[in-house]
Amino acid sequence: MVIISLLTWLTNGSLRNPYCFFFGGTTSLQTIKLPDETEGHLFATNASNLSYMFGHCLSLKDITLNGDFGKNAEYMAGIFQYCSSLSTISINGDFGEKAKDLSYVFEACYALKDINVSPNFGANALNLNYAFGMCNSLRNINFGNQSKFGLASQTSSDFTCAHM
Repeated sequence: MVIISLLTWLTNGSLRNPYCFFFGGTTSLQTIKLPDETEGHLFATNASNLSYMFGHCLSLKDITLNGDFGKNAEYMAGIFQYCSSLSTISINGDFGEKAKDLSYVFEACYALKDINVSPNFGANALNLNYAFGMCNSLRNINFGNQSKFGLASQTSSDFTCAHM
């Protein structure tokens, strides 16, 4: 019954921003997996601001997001910031396509090696400052075969990992 109540609260269209810092600082969270559209499509679908939602989840190692998670979010600053144990993230669906602010999105994810995102992730981004700052282990970012990541006005410093 608690799960149903929580899901009802999370998917209620009138609650637009209950997600900022929602799991932030949770020390025991190790894995996040929203399996597919039938099971995970309502979670945070109508939220406009997911900033720092998983920030500082120091034990978080793996994330798999499918379905419509975060498809309407415009603000995702630091959503995974300081998830220092995070090594792999796979995001499918429309996650991040409408996001205007992706600053600090993966900053200080020291163990992050592989990022797999949908082709349109960050297509409307206006702010990518330090999006991958201090991601010293990052070796692969796969945007699919039709990448439209960010704006032409972004500088190389927005994406450089080692010097930030």
